[in-house]
Amino acid sequence: MKGLKLTGVIVFAVLMVVNCSAQTDRRSSGYDIRGRVTSVNQEGSSQNPKLRARLTVEAGRETSKPHDRAVVFITDGTRLYDQREARREPATLDALRVGQQVVVRFTGEVLLSYPLQAAAGEIVILTPPSQDRKRAPGAANTQGATNPDIATVRRAVEEGNKRWIAAWARGDAQSVAATFTTDGSLLAQQGRVIKGRQQLLEYVRDWMRRFGGSARLTVTTTDLWLDGETTYETGIASYDYTVNSQRMRVDRRYFTIWRQQPDGSWKIFMDVGVPQNQVPQQ
Repeated sequence: MKGLKLTGVIVFAVLMVVNCSAQTDRRSSGYDIRGRVTSVNQEGSSQNPKLRARLTVEAGRETSKPHDRAVVFITDGTRLYDQREARREPATLDALRVGQQVVVRFTGEVLLSYPLQAAAGEIVILTPPSQDRKRAPGAANTQGATNPDIATVRRAVEEGNKRWIAAWARGDAQSVAATFTTDGSLLAQQGRVIKGRQQLLEYVRDWMRRFGGSARLTVTTTDLWLDGETTYETGIASYDYTVNSQRMRVDRRYFTIWRQQPDGSWKIFMDVGVPQNQVPQQ
């Protein structure tokens, strides 16, 4: 028991030192960690709906900070900025890339671990956006990996289409919308542009509600073009669904633009469908 009490005292003392050091350092420099982003994960958490993403930041050996590495949680309350010369501009999650230099200010408690874990109150991206634009086609990207070949991308697109098919079969509008980038769009009939996750989610939910709740799909890619972190796909899709006990089928050709994400996955940036026919099924 004495050993346990002594250990508790030591842990408490260490925690106080870490917290005091962090607070003193923040007052003197204005940030908790400054370093390079080594990983980005934009998947949320079912246990914590407010968690939008997490990233790992490494400050390097030259830092004078008490923290050389941190797992940073991005929540609904995190402010994200892009530093452009002498001014800051608001940024979105899609702006984060592996390899960028960032400054992070924590908010709330810091978990005593290595690497430490903390929620971010503010993140400032220091890497100039022009560095991404100046990269030559086929050169190593800021995610720490070289651009994939066409065969690799074709497999990734096929996997994305499988997730699309499975989500429609389940009547899962949330998963359908999640196959798009956060700023993705769908060009619907009558000149409608459905843009952003929320609009996409509402559009798919409405479609499912009006057309039987789910659909059985077949999707066939006809052509694929790769241009750096962007892929263009054409194909043919068939939607089979039931309305008022009547089976229906919609055939369409489609054109889809895919964008590679910071974690290396591919998501839909724009989807354009051209219905060919809608016929009753026996």
